[in-house]
Formats: sequence, structure tokens, C-alpha cells
Amino acid sequence: MKVDRLVRQGGLLALALLGIVWSSMGCKRDEKASAATLPRAGGMMAWRMRRAKPAKPVHAAVIRRGEIEAILSGTATLEAEERVTILAQVKGLAVRVFGKEGRYFRKGSTLASLSNPYLKIADEQVEAEIEKAKVDLKRNRRLSKRGYISRETEELLAFQLRQKQIQRKQTQEDIRNLRIPATISGIVTKQILRRGTWIVPNAEVFMMEDPRSLVATIAVPEKYLSYLKTGLEGTLFSEALGVKTKITGKVVRISPTVDAKTGTIQVIIGELSPLEKLRSGMFVAVRLVLERRKDVPLIPKQAVLYENNAPVVYRLLGKKGACDVNLSDLKSKGAGARGDQEGGEKKGRGGRWGSMTPEQRAAMRKRMASMTPEQRAEMRKKWRKRRGKKDGGGDGDSRPRWRSARGGSRWGGKKGRKGGKGARCRVQKVRFDKGLENERAVEVIGGLKAGDRVVTLGQEDLQKGAAVRVVKLD
Repeated sequence: MKVDRLVRQGGLLALALLGIVWSSMGCKRDEKASAATLPRAGGMMAWRMRRAKPAKPVHAAVIRRGEIEAILSGTATLEAEERVTILAQVKGLAVRVFGKEGRYFRKGSTLASLSNPYLKIADEQVEAEIEKAKVDLKRNRRLSKRGYISRETEELLAFQLRQKQIQRKQTQEDIRNLRIPATISGIVTKQILRRGTWIVPNAEVFMMEDPRSLVATIAVPEKYLSYLKTGLEGTLFSEALGVKTKITGKVVRISPTVDAKTGTIQVIIGELSPLEKLRSGMFVAVRLVLERRKDVPLIPKQAVLYENNAPVVYRLLGKKGACDVNLSDLKSKGAGARGDQEGGEKKGRGGRWGSMTPEQRAAMRKRMASMTPEQRAEMRKKWRKRRGKKDGGGDGDSRPRWRSARGGSRWGGKKGRKGGKGARCRVQKVRFDKGLENERAVEVIGGLKAGDRVVTLGQEDLQKGAAVRVVKLD
């Protein structure tokens, strides 16, 4: 029994040792396999890392010198500075009304006539009282000289006569006010009084304004205070008159104070022309020229980005010819590329088949018809070899086109990384100092110079030193 137990224990121990040896041999084998595959995988990864990213197509523009204007835009409503509301001075009945809307009247012209017989009666009554006061004063003066009445009684009668005369002037003025005159020269904008209407004093009867006094008032932020001065040129546009109709004007007045609530300054633009097309209350867009500079370097506004509130652009860098316009990707998609391809196929099939005249093609067909099948096969073989050499490879080999489409070596060598012979167009992020600015361009004060080329489209996701391909240059 003891012997059998020992035999069984020994067998188990041998099996355990055999498993340990086997597992160690398997681990070594796996290590060798992994060691053999790691360099291969690492080489593939390195090849992928060495492959250059394709150049991004962008639009660019050349910094040129020119003229720029600092323009301030706003909106306003036209209004006449000389506008009045005419009131009735006395009560009466409107018997004649001349002041129709849209008519022009000079200052002092009659707009309407009123009728009030009671005013005439009051005037006649005051006139009679004046006559009686004159007679009484004359009689009392004679009696005062004889000593029958006192001096004070004579002075009282003279004072009463003076009061009656003043009252007479008032009644005569009321009679004259039955005629309603124009207080300014201008047009009637609103007719309130109608014929046959009974009106009372201080009632509104007409509204008038002078069209020559039309102005546009805009609120300008106080940060432009250093630019503001009288005489600045302004341009107004109105949808009612059409976009092509331009209204000119000048700054005639500037408010001496700043509105504390809004932080703006009221600027009045007057001397508008042409006046015959303008109407009070018209809504207009105002463009005020704050400053004008000539012969300064200008950048298209769409090229400017902002980084930490500082203006930046992407400038093109590269050797001579690297940043020229490249339209290869566009041509391959357009009809021109298809035409070139078809032309190449024609040339490949028949030499210069696409450029032959009909007579030459007929002669070529006749020549081929006289050949034996072996001669025709030999000619086709020569044509295939010739076409393969022009395409950059042998008969039926498409690998040269694969390489050329990626800019050089197939396996990502130096040519593949930089393209061509190493000359590739890249970008540089540049901060610059800007001056005046309008809706189209920005003035360059420092950091760039005229002649530099900057990216105007496609710069949003560019990185420093990124490769680009210029497809349009302005």
C-alpha cells in the first residue's frame, strides 16, 4: 500500500514538473513571436506618422496700398427744424380756407379767414365811448380854468379816455386776427381747420414746416468724440427712394453734452440734397465719414481673426513658386479635366488622334486596313509603351499616378512629407497693429507690409506652420 501511494505521488509530481516546463517554453515562444512582430508594427506606425497631412486649400490676398475711410453707420428719422403749429387767436366762423396740405406759403400769406360780427360791434361801442370821453374832458377843462371843478377831476377824465383808446386797439387787433396768416415760409403738413367750422381761441388750425430745414439726428458713441467735428461728410440712403439714390449732407451741429444714460452724443446732419425727394418722417440709413487716409497698406477684413482681443492673420510662407495658385484638385473634378482625359485617351489610341484632321484620320484608317493582324498588334503594343512612358510608368502600371497624386515617394520619404522637391507653402500666425477699419478692409500700421500674402478663406482651423494650397489669389 505504501509503495502504491508513493508511485502515485511521484507520478503527480512528474506531471506538475512537465506542465511548468511546457508553460515556460510557450512563454519564450510567445516572446519571440511578439519580438518579431513589434518592429514590424512599429515600422508601420512610424510610416503612418511620417506620412504628411494633405495641404489644405485656401484663398489668399495680397496686401496692397490704397485709400480707406473710417465710416460710422447709424439710422435716423428726417425731421424739419422749422416746424410750427398755428393756433387761432380769436373765436369765429371759418368762411375761407386756403391752407391745403402740401401747398407752399410764404410767411404772412393768408391761410384762412374767419367771420365774427360781435367783434365789430364791440369795436364800434368802444369807439363811441371814446368820443364821449373826449367831449367830457374838453368841457371839464373849460370849467377847471374858471375854477368850478378841481384839477383832480380833469386828470381822472383824461385817464378814462386813455383806457378807452387802449381798449379800442384791442378790439381792432381782434378784428385783424380774423385773418389767419402763415407764421413761417413752408408747406402745410396738416390741415385741421375746415370751412364752416366754429373755432375758439388757442385751437390748432394748421401745421407747417420748412423743407429746407430737414435734418437727420444720430446718436454717436462717445468713443468717437475725437473724430467728430462740423463739416464732416455724410451719406444717407432710404429704401423708399431706392438703393441707387444717394443723399448727401454735412454735420452742422454737435451736442455739447453727452447723454449719461446712453453714453452717446447727438450729431445733427443738415444741408441735405436733393431736397425735392425728401419727406419729413422718412427713415434713412446714415453713413458718416469720420476720417479718410490715402496710400496705406490694407488687409481684407475677412482675413482678420482675433486672439485675446488682438488682431491676427495667417501669412503665407514658402520658397519661390511654392505659394502660387494651384488648381489641380479643381481641374480633376471639372469638365476641363474630363476633356483632357478624353483627349489623352484619343491620343493614346491613335497617336495624336484628337488633334488630327478628318483627312489624316481617313489616311490612318486606310493604312491600318492594309496591315496584317500581326503588324496591327505590334503597333498597338508600341502605342501602349509610349503612353506608359508619358504617364510615368510601364504598361498598365497605376502606381506612378498613385505616387504623383500624393506629391512624391509612395512610402512617405522626404518628398512625401514636404511635397515635390521639398518646397511647400505654409502659414505663419502674425499679430499686427490695425488703424482705420470699414466693412471691406482694415488699415495696417505695423507687423505687416505691402506685398505680403495672407489667407482670406479657410483660416479658421489652421495651425501654426500648417501646409496650405492656394486655389485663389486676389
